[in-house]
Amino acid sequence: MGSRCSVRGLAIAATVIVAMASLVSKSLAQSPQHGGTVTAIYSVETNTLFSPAGSGGNALFTGTKVLERLLRLEHDGTFTPQLAAAWSVSNGGRTYTFELRDDVRWHDGELFDAEDVEFTALKMWQQLGANPMLKRIARARILAPHVIEISYDDPTPEFTTLASLAGSGGLVIPEHLYEDTELTQNPYNNKPVGTGPFKFKEWVRGSHVEFVRNNGYWDAPLPYLDKLIIRYIQDRGARAAAMEAGEVQVGVSTPLSRQDINRLQAMPRFEVSGRGALAEFMNLEMNLSNPILAKQKVRQAIVRSLNRSFVANTLMRGLGTVANGPIAPWQPFYNADVQTSYAFDLDQARALLDAAGYPEKRGGRFTLRVVVTPWYEENTQMGSVIRQQLGQIGVKVQLQTPDRSAAIRQIYVDREFDIAVSNNVSYMDPVLRTTLLYTSENIGRPFGNASGYSNPELDRIAQGMLFETDTSRRIAMANEFQKIVSTDIPIFPIAWKGNVMIYDRSVHNVTTRPEVQYDSWKDMWIEQ
Repeated sequence: MGSRCSVRGLAIAATVIVAMASLVSKSLAQSPQHGGTVTAIYSVETNTLFSPAGSGGNALFTGTKVLERLLRLEHDGTFTPQLAAAWSVSNGGRTYTFELRDDVRWHDGELFDAEDVEFTALKMWQQLGANPMLKRIARARILAPHVIEISYDDPTPEFTTLASLAGSGGLVIPEHLYEDTELTQNPYNNKPVGTGPFKFKEWVRGSHVEFVRNNGYWDAPLPYLDKLIIRYIQDRGARAAAMEAGEVQVGVSTPLSRQDINRLQAMPRFEVSGRGALAEFMNLEMNLSNPILAKQKVRQAIVRSLNRSFVANTLMRGLGTVANGPIAPWQPFYNADVQTSYAFDLDQARALLDAAGYPEKRGGRFTLRVVVTPWYEENTQMGSVIRQQLGQIGVKVQLQTPDRSAAIRQIYVDREFDIAVSNNVSYMDPVLRTTLLYTSENIGRPFGNASGYSNPELDRIAQGMLFETDTSRRIAMANEFQKIVSTDIPIFPIAWKGNVMIYDRSVHNVTTRPEVQYDSWKDMWIEQ
């Protein structure tokens, strides 16, 4: 009897120990751990690791792991200190004073100070950057080795200005490596030196970029990871296979087919989340220097010939929503009442072309050169859709799909196209991105105004929104902006896609930041 009690007691004790060990193990697994490597995938390889003038999301994805901003945007719309330890706003929103951290060093050992921010503000943000708030900085004045004052001639909306500094255009570069050079041609754009959590190690073109832990990072004990690798895998099926095999742990911007996403999501290993992922518009950008497309009725006919529900539900794998204007419904400036919806109507499209003076003939009405940007597979598929659907109204299409570098030059610099299929990210405030596609000063700028549309009234509205601090008046301006561009349609937003991140559950803090793929990833960690 006593022997049985002893055995039973040992069994209970063993069960308790196992249960406690399991709880301890689970607790440890949820506590951040140092070490390990995370590999992420991206579909199209970047043509530079960092671009002072901005060159789309590919260069931002890599550049933000090395270079940092003054501030960091949080999910709740607040800002946390980064290179700036504190800041204040004065003079009616004209003056922004930043107290910089005094314990930050560049990856080559040089001390970071206010001279770096002054140089960045006046040589990069003001002269090369696309962000209109940063371009209109009037002065940058050093008050102390680690205190800088950035000022404007007119009052500015505080949130929009701080969001610009915390956003994609707000990266700070080292003066000692960029001074007296052509910034866009500087060799450090392809081997960046920053203050961030990761140091650049190598770029094996056609394969991957590797970053290693910055052991002298100012925000110790971050980062958690020893290595971060970004792999470029063009084939969607190969990306799914790499994730399933454990070769890749994180995928950004909806990297897999809907079928593979559903299949991997059903596995205990994987998590799929839209939190922090960027939502993007697919646009038709119409070159108004073409006399045919300069006619509004022709543009209206083209957009009425497109079945946008098919694009949103099929090409975008059920993650898309038909757009009815340039501002998305989740944005505070969205107003459905002033945005124009063009219903799919082939008969109406044909009638508009007839009225524009292009009757249907045996050889077709006219021919358009459609250039498709290659950074998303649905863009390439959209090219085929355009050719098929425009063919139904008697318009012939010459389809071109250049590589990434050639597409940027052909569309935004040389403007050798009639219609371009491209994309843009939709931010909380339209002046941070949306208005750049329509304003005259951004004609010829990469990812700016490709259509050549120039409307002095619209320019005046966009300029006014930069410096209007009254929220109700800014909303009224945004409404007028939406009304004008939805009527003129130099650019036609087809649909917007809510992207998702897919990642192995062993990786943590993946979606803790907004615009996650453009974050530093210093908080990310992987279970060892």
